Amino acid sequence: MPTRAVIVFIVAAAVASSCSGSSTVADVNDHQITVAQVTALSAAGDDEPVYSGATFRRNLSLLIFNVAFRTAAESEFGFEGLNDADRVADRIANPPPDEVAVFANIGADADTTPAFLDVAAEFFLIREAVLIQLLPGPLIQDPALVTEAWDQWSTAAAEMAEIDVASQIGVWDGPATGILPPPSG
Repeated sequence: MPTRAVIVFIVAAAVASSCSGSSTVADVNDHQITVAQVTALSAAGDDEPVYSGATFRRNLSLLIFNVAFRTAAESEFGFEGLNDADRVADRIANPPPDEVAVFANIGADADTTPAFLDVAAEFFLIREAVLIQLLPGPLIQDPALVTEAWDQWSTAAAEMAEIDVASQIGVWDGPATGILPPPSG
């Protein structure tokens, strides 16, 4: 999915930006992602005093990519409602056969929450809608073409996204105080 260039871009954005005074940890194409949205994706363990920094970064990355992909799909293809709660719930309740195991694994993972299922469902809704536009008709049945089309489109969507991420220190000092461990130096 994400290429090294996209990952480097996100890391660079994280170092270059700061929004330590608010609960916003990222802004993607003018859509804010908050600490609450990030931490809602994983269950806090009773034996852990703080939310894992690695888990926080993973969850933040998932949200960043979903927003980047959704806003690109909306802009490029005119889609609406790809993150509609009813559509997301229906996708979780009635996934296509190739997504059943994904949702079952997420649901069985004690470290994730129903919000994580929502993020996965939204991703699959976005991916499906985009692929239908990119590969109309019988072309969508070719797994190699599907993979190639999605990889090219998603990489371009992520690279074109305007992403502003709070620095680790800015996040720790501000909105994530008491959630994340202090950054190691």
